[in-house]
Amino acid sequence: MKTLVLDQTQMQRRVARFKDLKPLGDLAGKTGAMPQDLKELAAPQTVYGLTSPTGSNDRNFWDSGAVPAGTPNFGAVYVTAPPGAGAGAHIHRYSYENFIALKGSWRIAWNTPDQEEHVDLEPFDMVSVPPGAVRRFENIGDSEGLLLAFAYADQHSLTDSREAIMAPCEIDRLEKAFAGAGPEYGTHFDRMRQTAQAVAAGETEEDRRFAREVAEFVSVEAPQASVEP
Repeated sequence: MKTLVLDQTQMQRRVARFKDLKPLGDLAGKTGAMPQDLKELAAPQTVYGLTSPTGSNDRNFWDSGAVPAGTPNFGAVYVTAPPGAGAGAHIHRYSYENFIALKGSWRIAWNTPDQEEHVDLEPFDMVSVPPGAVRRFENIGDSEGLLLAFAYADQHSLTDSREAIMAPCEIDRLEKAFAGAGPEYGTHFDRMRQTAQAVAAGETEEDRRFAREVAEFVSVEAPQASVEP
């Protein structure tokens, strides 16, 4: 069997040291500069790239100190957040998103607000959320928390800017919170809705087949799992 021989310099390029990581910016990349108060409500967590999917567009995060994964189908980040903060409701269309609590207590919730369920994670607990489900997470501890999140897909690239999108219910929440705040806020909400609508309009039969297969796979262990027609 032929093996790969690496020197120290080559391996050092594949080391990500937490103290050297830089926070990521807007991974969506297309919303423009958000007003600070909107950004604080929409994305109050701090995200650090750890392992970046390999690809060529704005969802890569090597410049934050992340190690290239060598594949477009896997990526990992660290998340820090103060008590009560986390990520708003969003959807990963093709990837399984996995959460491991490293410091503090974290709530991982899924489904839209009217049907929301959740699990609470203590350090080293893990939960895996299937693609297509609305999910959010929140630090429910009393001090800053640290969460490891990693996503993987089969045939789909995580570097696709529409692989992870804001859920319509989250857009509704933000729009309600900033009602009457000014036209620049409306511009952001319009862009968010246009993206969500474009994704929905662009769904193919292959997308629907994939959603059905995920629901069938999950239902082996959870018979109540379903996908909207």
